[in-house]
Amino acid sequence: MKNNGIALLLVTVMLTGIVSVFTVNAEDKQPGPMSGQQGKVIMAPAEFMKKAAESNAKMLEIKKSVSDRREKLYESNPSIKTLWAEMVAMQKEINSILEADAEYNDLILKRDILNSVLPETSFQPFRNPKMPQAMPAK
Repeated sequence: MKNNGIALLLVTVMLTGIVSVFTVNAEDKQPGPMSGQQGKVIMAPAEFMKKAAESNAKMLEIKKSVSDRREKLYESNPSIKTLWAEMVAMQKEINSILEADAEYNDLILKRDILNSVLPETSFQPFRNPKMPQAMPAK
């Protein structure tokens, strides 16, 4: 529960910051993020902030329950263990085929070079949904 309190505090602080960044121009009432013009700050109601924080805490709790259950299944179900081992072996075979392709390797190198010179962003890199996730630690 200690982590839920920290998460609740972080969400509250983040939401307060996000909501308070938006201003309203006093003349035309058009909202604009950090417009630099004179305006008044719009604050989210306390009830909204409370509900958002509670929802986030519930979501974190559910995610942890799902993760714990998944880990338990991976550890206890022999079929999952066997299939997981087969999947890892197949993925290694796929990786060796990909690594043997010169064009693929050139594209990866170009991407990595570009990533090294671009500023850090919140962009999530492409992830193939068919790629296996890492097996939970024992």
